[in-house]
Amino acid sequence: MTKHTARTPAATSAEPIPEAPGAFPLIGHALAMTRDPIRFVTSLPRHGAVVKMRFGPAETLMICDPELTRRMFLDARTFDKGGYLFDRAREVIGENLITCPHSAHQRARRLTQPAFHPTRLRGYTSIMSEVIAESAHSWPTDRPFDPVGPLLRLTAQVTARAMFSQGLSGATLDRFVTDIVTTIDGIYLRSLVPRSLDWLPLPAHVRHWRARPRLDAIYRDIIRTYRAEPGDRGDLLSMLLATQEDREITEGAPPLSDAEIKDQLSGFFAAGTETTASTLAWALHVLAERQDLQERLRTEVDTVLGGRPAGYDDIERLEQTRRILTEVLRVHSPIFFITRSVMNDTRLGPHLIPAGSIVAYSPYLVHGDPQLHDRPDVFDPDRWAPGNAPPRHGFIPFASGPRKCIGDVFGVNEATLALTSFATRWSWTAEPGSRVRPGVGVVVRPQGLRLRLTPRTGRAETGTESAARPAEGTPPGARG
Repeated sequence: MTKHTARTPAATSAEPIPEAPGAFPLIGHALAMTRDPIRFVTSLPRHGAVVKMRFGPAETLMICDPELTRRMFLDARTFDKGGYLFDRAREVIGENLITCPHSAHQRARRLTQPAFHPTRLRGYTSIMSEVIAESAHSWPTDRPFDPVGPLLRLTAQVTARAMFSQGLSGATLDRFVTDIVTTIDGIYLRSLVPRSLDWLPLPAHVRHWRARPRLDAIYRDIIRTYRAEPGDRGDLLSMLLATQEDREITEGAPPLSDAEIKDQLSGFFAAGTETTASTLAWALHVLAERQDLQERLRTEVDTVLGGRPAGYDDIERLEQTRRILTEVLRVHSPIFFITRSVMNDTRLGPHLIPAGSIVAYSPYLVHGDPQLHDRPDVFDPDRWAPGNAPPRHGFIPFASGPRKCIGDVFGVNEATLALTSFATRWSWTAEPGSRVRPGVGVVVRPQGLRLRLTPRTGRAETGTESAARPAEGTPPGARG
């Protein structure tokens, strides 16, 4: 492995921050960030460790050096959640663990952490297995299809049933998924539009205005039902409500109000639906192109599981599966661009960063850095084998530091169970002539993906029947 060292020396005097080339009058780099944002962002390190971008009159400082990115993560007080992406996100999903400022984060994290305790994660596994089996049973094997929509519906149902055990079904779920995707896509699109133009009846604005009240109404109705019928249903909302009465957890902090719980649910749902669906879609694409890796996956699944669905205790044994998914998260990170707000004057390498500045980072810059990853352009799951793995700060699909995603294990477990279920049921190939490209909003999805599934004889029905049973060791009340 390459020796990993910081490339930006300390400086005693401030150096000017270079500006990215290609800015247009008035709109700056907004066109590049809508046409091909990943290509634009990954071109920035050649210009400096920190590079200035402009969107209209606003400036954003992209951190292009992995070591400086690591320092930003560790100093969450100075580099607070903020900037136009988070400002727009708060409009859409409220103030929650994802969007709240540093001053509110410790309380919110303490009150929500019990919902992601390992004993709860074990219980969520049975929910995941059931939903995955129900979903996969309906996937077509007689024609090519785009799996992105079905994967969104699958992850939405998993998240819904993990959050509130009765879940959502039928037309309600379909409308809910559509509204979630609409609001998340709207965060990115609206972040590039000045607030002064919010009143314009643009299609993205209209879809946002219609979707947000429908989502809020569903959350309010479910919370009202749980308040009226208290008890542990083995789901996330039950835990959130029970936590409010636990003085050891709250430590004198005021409990979450219904409005705050709604915002937390909204954040969990937004984070737990699109990112996992995107990861699985990219995994299916990569494995369709790399039949050698697909065969390695099937061999491990057959050996470890023998035709049954994976349970909680199997996840650690599925080493090849986890390496493939980790490499998918490196090469095709669901989130490509995040902003932070600078609260105090500070330095990043040789540059003075004034308070009030907006900085940004991209996992694509860290994950593609050749000093952190040998042959970063090569998809190689074996780079994650014991003894080979890059340093921890070289892998940031879930961010890092005190604001690291609380649901990272939940999402990885879900993706692992889903991918092993798919490999048990089918082999798959890419439809000839299809051209896959990244479609970028807040979440990077594969566009143009067309797959053809081929059932594996004697596997699919066995997987469906056994997946309906709860995983071994599931705590009482944890089934959806």
